[in-house]
Amino acid sequence: GGLLPAGGEADPKVTADAFALAVATLARFDLAIPMELLSNYTNPVQEILGFTDFSVTQFVPSGKVVNNDAKAELSAPAYKRLWQKNQLDQILYTWVRAVYLIRLNC
Repeated sequence: GGLLPAGGEADPKVTADAFALAVATLARFDLAIPMELLSNYTNPVQEILGFTDFSVTQFVPSGKVVNNDAKAELSAPAYKRLWQKNQLDQILYTWVRAVYLIRLNC
């Protein structure tokens, strides 16, 4: 996030440069793990980090459950701004997930 100026549109050049830098940075790590895949696909973590205990610890938050459906709660312009601010995060998440799944199968 952070590439969208207040009240403006994302700059494609800045976004492309930030994406390239983020991918180059992530590529330097031996392992990037999408957490929702970790519990079912532990082989890379075992092979690279040597971890063997994958027992699940359940965390139950205290407090009330709140609505986290941004599309239902925000106006269309506010939702668009939120999406634009998070678009790089979404793309990077998809990239990391793909790399992790490729590592499982190649």
